[in-house]
Amino acid sequence: MRKVTMKVALAGAGLLLACAVPVAVGSATPAAAAGTVPTIASLSVSPTTVAASGLTPATVTVSIRLTSAVALSPSCTLNDGGQPGSAGAFIMLTRTTPADPRVGSLVPARTAHALNLTSGSGTDGIWTAQIAVPSTWVGTWRVATVFACRPNDVTSESVDPDTVGHGGAFTVTGTELPALSMGYRPNPVPWNASTVRVQGRLVNGETGAPLARRRLDWCRDTGCGIDGGYTSTVVITDDAGYYRYTLGVSPLFSTLQVWTTPVPATWFGTQRVSLVLSRGPQPVTAPAVSVTPSAAVVATGSRPQVSGRFFDAGRCWSATDRHPVLVEYLVGRTAWRPLVRTTTRLNGRWQAMVPARAERWVLRARYPGTSGAGDGSGACAGATSRSFALTGV
Repeated sequence: MRKVTMKVALAGAGLLLACAVPVAVGSATPAAAAGTVPTIASLSVSPTTVAASGLTPATVTVSIRLTSAVALSPSCTLNDGGQPGSAGAFIMLTRTTPADPRVGSLVPARTAHALNLTSGSGTDGIWTAQIAVPSTWVGTWRVATVFACRPNDVTSESVDPDTVGHGGAFTVTGTELPALSMGYRPNPVPWNASTVRVQGRLVNGETGAPLARRRLDWCRDTGCGIDGGYTSTVVITDDAGYYRYTLGVSPLFSTLQVWTTPVPATWFGTQRVSLVLSRGPQPVTAPAVSVTPSAAVVATGSRPQVSGRFFDAGRCWSATDRHPVLVEYLVGRTAWRPLVRTTTRLNGRWQAMVPARAERWVLRARYPGTSGAGDGSGACAGATSRSFALTGV
């Protein structure tokens, strides 16, 4: 049997709020012998068209009749590579239309919602999800996957309703969509800074009116729902819709989120929590680079060594954890041209050999910067060292 791990994304922009859910692919789990895989007997979505405005969500109810030779469980202790998480029956919704340009990637493209057993039994019962649908979810959403498990399962069984003739979808019309701005001070953040100030504003995106005294949640990395847990720092907008928060600087990804209702610590046990929008641009780090020549006066034709160190406190992204450093020389009064390229060691130290000319010339070291990882974290500005003179005799 082949198993894959599916990241159940609850937030947009790639990422965020994910619960690691192991999904069996190709055959049943050991606990799910032949004939025990759950069957979707029926599926309904009501209503199929909803309208939501501002921060007031609409409600959509998804009802699914599931049958199974072995009783399904409302809660299973799943395990993915030694990382346990708790989940029962749930559905995955996927947006089938492009995101509304008013919100773009600030809203999720798919989202998970728990199913509760509302009638019948684990072998033949009606499982229901009541979904809070924000105004930002403009477009059409389908029930893409139904997940279920039995008491002793360590992986979930999954079924695409469309493949068994029981698809379901709903369409959302949204007005007065909220808009959330976000920025950092200072930006770039010095590599050795311990904190950075986050600030922005939550407003009605159509009228510009402030959304006062609203709750925002700041979560970071594993606190953003991985393995079914959620922890955050609560930030409240003031009467003008502004918020300010001092954040401890960390290389970990973090995001500011707006939810329909506060997220419980174990979000997977609830169903009326939906992400309205999120913003996760990460602060740019201002690193530093030092340089030390082995000598100031060298023999013409030799290759003296220059060395130094790159400082970023682990915040600058690199696929190899090594960073490029350019040794440059001054041309005229202001122009710099590359001479030698090298990379740092894992401890940040670097060295390079440079040619010596029969003249005095001025050099420096430069780090070119990086745009960061795919999720926007790890971006760093360029940095230059002090200049130094090298004279060949």
